[in-house]
Amino acid sequence: MSILLIIWWSCLALAGLSILAMGGLILQRSAWNRRDRRDAARRDHLKTLAWQLMEQPDRFLEFQHDLRAEDRRLLLHLFSDLLKKVTGKYADRFVRVMRMMGIVEECLIRLNDRQWTVRAESCSILSVFGDPAVKMALYRALDDPAIEVRVEAARALVRLGAVRSVMELIHYLVTEEGLPSLAVVDLFRNLGNGAVTELLELTRGETSDATKVLVIDALGHCNDLQAVPALLEFYAHPSKNVRLATLLSLGLLRDPRAAPAVLLAMTDSDWEVRTQAAITAGLIGLHEAIPLLEHMLEDDHWWVRYRAAEALYRVGGRGIEALYGASARAHRFAAEIAWGVLREKGLAA
Repeated sequence: MSILLIIWWSCLALAGLSILAMGGLILQRSAWNRRDRRDAARRDHLKTLAWQLMEQPDRFLEFQHDLRAEDRRLLLHLFSDLLKKVTGKYADRFVRVMRMMGIVEECLIRLNDRQWTVRAESCSILSVFGDPAVKMALYRALDDPAIEVRVEAARALVRLGAVRSVMELIHYLVTEEGLPSLAVVDLFRNLGNGAVTELLELTRGETSDATKVLVIDALGHCNDLQAVPALLEFYAHPSKNVRLATLLSLGLLRDPRAAPAVLLAMTDSDWEVRTQAAITAGLIGLHEAIPLLEHMLEDDHWWVRYRAAEALYRVGGRGIEALYGASARAHRFAAEIAWGVLREKGLAA
């Protein structure tokens, strides 16, 4: 057989295999679409039944009788979604329905599932059940190999008010390198005032910059002014991220004691820090920052100029007068940004 004939038959075979593979993919996609449509219809039916059961708990046996074996998977997804939407008296009823359905036991089993998405969803659902067994299982889930599962377990413990130690959460959720994820930051922002004492202790200890950022940010969201002295220890920290977190938290707490730190940060070598310093000055309403804010209207970075102009508007009075003055200044950057903010705030003449 000649080499050309071999090549021709090989190409023909590959073409046939490609057609078969494409046909298989089309059939698989078609099957998935049919299953998705079937699941969606069944899910809507189960949602209707769940609402009816919340209104009439005595229909539980009827509801159970209507269930199919494959409905368990759909019910877990349904309950996970509805937990985020149901509030008030319906939330309590909904949790009772879930308990009657054996959801707690099922989620505890699913915490050992091979798929991390299933384990994470189970942690989320368990966040409304305060059983001791649930709390212990969630603590074990903090050691899960998937960070997504650990975050959901920690979030559930925060929601249940069952956090034993902030340091323990840091151990499982914060790595030595890089910044904490947005999910972890949000979780720590919801720790509440009960965590302030331990957070303050962590500011005095030897911790990584990632941990410092997390702790400082959490203190700013606790709305407790006793955090201000501790935060002022970090306004000149070598890490830009720590300085940014400090200024953000000082802005949230709006305590005038932050004035010296904010004024110094407005001359920082990093433009992001100068930007956040301007925002913080505006939030606190620092009249003593007006001269520096006026100077920042000429900064090389647009965001610094814009936030400085916004801060002058927030300060009000002499700050707004400074904006009018800057809008007529010879310096193009200052005039443009001042006029733009005045116009944005409806003050342009």
